[in-house]
Amino acid sequence: GMDTTASLTRLQSAVKAAPQSAILFLLLGDVHQLGENFAGADAAYRRAMVLAPRWAKPQINLGLLRLAQNKPAEATVLFE
Repeated sequence: GMDTTASLTRLQSAVKAAPQSAILFLLLGDVHQLGENFAGADAAYRRAMVLAPRWAKPQINLGLLRLAQNKPAEATVLFE
């Protein structure tokens, strides 16, 4: 994984300031995924999906996370 410490710190502060922001949770998920914190990425993407249920990007990113975890069947369900 990459060193995502600085980005993670900034995003966590931003999420505290705007806890209803789906895009911040999406970005947080991306940073967790880059740092190979798959559980953190999963939680952040799912939160973004709850906040913006009609927005496809968090669901796509969660599907890509599943592919990175070698879980193609789960990814397929998310992509559908």
